[in-house]
Amino acid sequence: PAAQAKTLLLGGGERCQINQRQFINTAFQALGLPLPEGIHGQANFYTHWMDTRESQALLNYQRHSFEDYQQEMHTLFANVRRLLWPLRPILRPLLPTVLKQL
Repeated sequence: PAAQAKTLLLGGGERCQINQRQFINTAFQALGLPLPEGIHGQANFYTHWMDTRESQALLNYQRHSFEDYQQEMHTLFANVRRLLWPLRPILRPLLPTVLKQL
């Protein structure tokens, strides 16, 4: 009831305060294609972190850490990673160019 009619920020909390590079790189690492340093630039981005203390106090929803998410992605992409392994020498040099065009 205390959360009714409120606009709350939902996120992972202190155990998930990461930057955009860490978030995106998790998926690429799970694919066996870690991103090169500097690909995301140095500027802050709106996804860096949110203050979720109020929403957590009201809803008590935070149950997983960023490390849990990383492990889940690693497990989820295990088969894809094995398929991409032979293509890594071709894909790695192309990643910066492709990602900058997105």
